[in-house]
Amino acid sequence: MDHKSRTILVAVSFALVASGLWLLLVMSPPTALALEDTLVNISGRGWGHGIGMSQYGAAGYARHGWSYKAIVRHYYRGVRFGRTSNRAVRVLLASGRTRVRVTSARGFKATDGARTLSIGGGVEAVLTWADGYSLAAGERTWTFTKPVTFRPGSQRLRLYDRNANGWPSGDGGARYRGTLRAIHATGGFKVVNRLPLEGYLRGVVPRESPSSWPQAALRAQAVAARSYAVRGIKDQGDFDLFCTTASQVYNGYDGEAASSNAAVKATAGVVPTYGGRPIVAYFFSTSGGHTENIENVWGGDPVGYLKGVSDPYDTASPCHVWPDAPLRWSDESMSSKLGAYSPSNSSGVRGAFRTVYVTRRGVSPRVVRAYVIGKDGDVEHAASRTTGWALRGELGLRDTWFTVRSMSVSPAGADDTKIVYGESVLLQGRTYPTIGADTRVKLFSLRDGEWQSTSVTKARTAWRSFTISDGGASTTGHFVTYSFRVAPGRATTYYFAYGTARSPKTTIRVRPAVTLAAEPPVTTAGQPVALGGTVLPLTTAGAPITLQELVGISWWDLGAATIAGDGSYAFEWPAVEGTHTFRAYLPAGDRLLAATSAEVTVTVGPASAEASGTAGGEAPGSLTAP
Repeated sequence: MDHKSRTILVAVSFALVASGLWLLLVMSPPTALALEDTLVNISGRGWGHGIGMSQYGAAGYARHGWSYKAIVRHYYRGVRFGRTSNRAVRVLLASGRTRVRVTSARGFKATDGARTLSIGGGVEAVLTWADGYSLAAGERTWTFTKPVTFRPGSQRLRLYDRNANGWPSGDGGARYRGTLRAIHATGGFKVVNRLPLEGYLRGVVPRESPSSWPQAALRAQAVAARSYAVRGIKDQGDFDLFCTTASQVYNGYDGEAASSNAAVKATAGVVPTYGGRPIVAYFFSTSGGHTENIENVWGGDPVGYLKGVSDPYDTASPCHVWPDAPLRWSDESMSSKLGAYSPSNSSGVRGAFRTVYVTRRGVSPRVVRAYVIGKDGDVEHAASRTTGWALRGELGLRDTWFTVRSMSVSPAGADDTKIVYGESVLLQGRTYPTIGADTRVKLFSLRDGEWQSTSVTKARTAWRSFTISDGGASTTGHFVTYSFRVAPGRATTYYFAYGTARSPKTTIRVRPAVTLAAEPPVTTAGQPVALGGTVLPLTTAGAPITLQELVGISWWDLGAATIAGDGSYAFEWPAVEGTHTFRAYLPAGDRLLAATSAEVTVTVGPASAEASGTAGGEAPGSLTAP
């Protein structure tokens, strides 16, 4: 390549529109819709397992004038009321501790059953393990061979550090009624609080139901908690109940409140019974409007008194309807949460995640059975059976009353789809489960900072079915596919939506359509060559466009012109002998990608004798080669 061709050009604002010009347009190949992005949208109601008494619902009934016995009878069907004694209950406060720290405002005792030591008030007793129970209090140390029980004097015992449910929030420990027993086992010390049932309930009721709630609600809570505790007393092992939601939340003496203590006292000994026995009185925070049969949550056989009932008054709960719904997770996130299918994870994802498809609901209607659907090789709908309870745990949901809608879009955002201005792209996707025949998916697009929507036509919506194979049985599922062809003029972000559910977002980026022509494409040295073309969209008017020449393997800038209002631009180049390759280059801007035209070749022969004589051998034109 003759380096004399790197001539500074004069920009001329005229359009090359004469017939016979050699015009070339860079066009991108059709976009391959290789990837499909899916977004799972989950909405729901309630908080808890949904079995038995809804605590917010009980408060609602109390505010509507119901008595505590009427509330209990509503949630536990067919029960009667009996009485139980104020028997002892053992509550696990902590486990895995390397030491146990106990004190009391007045003198207290420590014993292993063989000998008993007296410890002064205000003295901290510290129990550690050193091939035996080593107790230090003040300046003295003792060794015990068996678990150590701390007994209070005239004041409650204080256990330092937080219990298993995180109580108390500070570092000063908390006081407990009854005794504290430290038992060393593999992993450290367990601390067990042994106290009378009625004293235990005083530490439970205000932790399970706010003490500001109506008395009828607090009394219903006391009765349910009492019955649950009685059924949990085993008279074997190291403890009966946990101090966490694994049993009932219990915070001891410092967690008590006057109003809840009054509710415990007013119902002392009262328990709901069924078939002559105290019931396992499950309770939970929020029903969402209906409780559920126990077999529809945890499986197993039905229980006569644990049936789903209407619960219209729990609307005061912030989770009556989930306030942050819909929860949204990508297909990658769902795959991570659910895990891959394996013999040890039979409800995992087979192949690439598609959706969670619910096939059976309970009376509330909480999810009873569902399938995790994936695309596994040639199998479009490979299914793994699961339950609502399993999904609640795996996905971290508040309740099993939820709905799932997955929506996809293709091409995916990761495709980084680019088109040339004037081309179009077919956006498409699918949603599970199906939608109503008279409803429509919408396509949203972000334009000038605002989201705008348009409905996908019925002609572009297809209602489809698929088969879920589960062992020897099969179930038919239903879904919808949709598509919409778009031709954005600038970079535009899109997503499909149905109700509050949506697909992932995808962005189509646009490259301006740039043409370049040379007239004449074959000439002699010294003759002017017109190089120019057009740029679309017309929004590029006023932007600079550069003419470049290929020198070796690099493109050199020769000069710049301004795009006219009709999209045209033009250069005049004094021809230099040789073969020259040019292109036009438009930098990125205004949500448009950088663009180049197709390459144009100009062949320049030697100057004619007449032309050579007139200019002393120099190339003609307004500018000469340097």
